[in-house]
Amino acid sequence: MMFGIDVSDNQEGKVDYAKVQVDFAIVRVSDGKSYTDKCYKQHVEGFRGAGIPVGIYHYFRAASDPIQQARRVANTGRELDVRLICADCEEVDGLSIGNFFKSASAFLQEIKSITSVTPILYALANFWPVWPAEFANFPLWVEHYLPIIDGGIADPHIPPPWKNWLLHQYAADPLPGIAPGHCDNVQGNVDLDRFSGSRDDLLALFGCQEGT
Repeated sequence: MMFGIDVSDNQEGKVDYAKVQVDFAIVRVSDGKSYTDKCYKQHVEGFRGAGIPVGIYHYFRAASDPIQQARRVANTGRELDVRLICADCEEVDGLSIGNFFKSASAFLQEIKSITSVTPILYALANFWPVWPAEFANFPLWVEHYLPIIDGGIADPHIPPPWKNWLLHQYAADPLPGIAPGHCDNVQGNVDLDRFSGSRDDLLALFGCQEGT
């Protein structure tokens, strides 16, 4: 199992890229239709310069134009030459659940259409009991924080229709007493993640080779 972190401008100036011991990193690039993370280029270049596979994520706002958001993150992915694009879909944003699913589906499908890359969907373990079946076409990055006992990480709850998870965010910035996110050579708290496959699987997912 591979371990990594996800970062945003909350970690501005707090990551020692050359020393941080992680297998991968995922960087927030944008939020909704207008907010751009001010540190995304610094983070991507820093991790990449240290030989750490890096991907990006966008915080999805369901009440805003999903196509516009998809084009925005797809263009950023092209600009950065990254292969891993994630969609953080954790808020209904004032919509009914049906309209949330409709908007999220349009967003994900547009990213795939533009980039020919299947985006990874980030969702809370207990956001909604059962998602529509179509979402199983997108790999799951599940957020589920559980107590870490003797260094062991419990498996997360997987909402249907998914049968397994690809990424698991198991500790956060911050959740003291549950799963506080601490990583050597990152100041303060940071979100911690794990990947369910092998090193080779990870490199293939991020579109890179060993040593790059």
